[in-house]
Amino acid sequence: TALPLFTETRYVELGNIMHCEAQNSYVLFYLNNNEKILVSRPLKEYDELLSPRGFIRCHQTHLVNPKYIKSLLKEDGASLLLRNNTRIPVSKSKREFVKRSLAG
Repeated sequence: TALPLFTETRYVELGNIMHCEAQNSYVLFYLNNNEKILVSRPLKEYDELLSPRGFIRCHQTHLVNPKYIKSLLKEDGASLLLRNNTRIPVSKSKREFVKRSLAG
C-alpha cells in the first residue's frame, strides 16, 4: 500500500499494518515493527481501500487488521485487544459487525 507523506511515498505491505487511527483529517498507521506513519488523508479513504482486503472498521476512528486481534473484550462496552496489548474501542453500532467478521 502506498502511503503519501510530505517528503516521500512509503510502500508498506498490508500484513505489516496493525491498525489505523483517525486524527482529525490525518490517519496514523501503526506498523508491526512499532513504527508509526502519519498520512494527510481521511480514514474513509483507507477504509474503502483496506476493508475489501479484510480490515475491520470497528469504530469511527479505527480500522484494524484482524491478523493482529487477540480477543474481543466485553468490559466497558467492547474493545479489541491486539497481540501487542493495545486496546481498540468497538462502537455500539459496529459491535455485531465486528463479532460476525471475527467469527467468519
